[in-house]
Amino acid sequence: MGGHLSMPGAWALAFGCAVGWDAIVLPGTTFLPKAGPLGTLLGVLLGGAVMGIVAWNYHVMINRHPGPGGVYTYAGKAFGVDHGFIAGWFLCLTYMAIVWMDATVLSSVARHLAGRDLFAFGFRYTVAGYEVRLGHMLLSAAGIAVAAAVCCRRRLAYAVQTVLAVVFVAGIVACFGAAASCGGGGLAGMAPAFSPDGASGVPVMQVLGILALSPWLFIGFESISNLSGDFRFPAKRAFGVMAAALGTAVAAYALLTALPALL
Repeated sequence: MGGHLSMPGAWALAFGCAVGWDAIVLPGTTFLPKAGPLGTLLGVLLGGAVMGIVAWNYHVMINRHPGPGGVYTYAGKAFGVDHGFIAGWFLCLTYMAIVWMDATVLSSVARHLAGRDLFAFGFRYTVAGYEVRLGHMLLSAAGIAVAAAVCCRRRLAYAVQTVLAVVFVAGIVACFGAAASCGGGGLAGMAPAFSPDGASGVPVMQVLGILALSPWLFIGFESISNLSGDFRFPAKRAFGVMAAALGTAVAAYALLTALPALL
């Protein structure tokens, strides 16, 4: 209990790893077209509940095998080093993919904020219909470098993560409140409750389609298991922290899904 990671810091880390750019992009590109507002809400709620079961298992393992290692340690202790090796590498590949994906979205954010693509310079090539420029690559690399520099100092990293998580939640709530009070759609904009096109118009299949995305939507909430040795609070409270992070993530996805329908 002499570490640097407080409960708010652990919540911010778990929540920040459970949501990202997809929380803003997916409602308009995937959730509403595939399942509609109600189908998305039900799917996200069920997904959060399923991940809650996973969180309880992490909680048990954190208390049984405290210290660094996370999934690698738990799989190795429970099933042997071969299973631990496989689980560890799968998790490494997962996080590596997410880091690069979140870094590449920086150019899209910059383009929308500036109204033009400021980083469209240097050589150009196309991947899956998307244009990639040297400027985009440099911006992504710079973002990763800054994040790495911050993460090299634990206390600074925990503080920055906490502030950014709170600002992100506050921004979502503020935008939702503004849309609910000033938007022209209102509750009528939430109709139809389910998508007429997704999964052949079958509501149950639409909900299950969103539920199937849960491992992708909430992946990362268990990141605090790797830092259990740095907890500044009893490990028995780990489940409460992960449950709070999951609850906040579910609320974020739900509010951001309702937001475009209310405008």
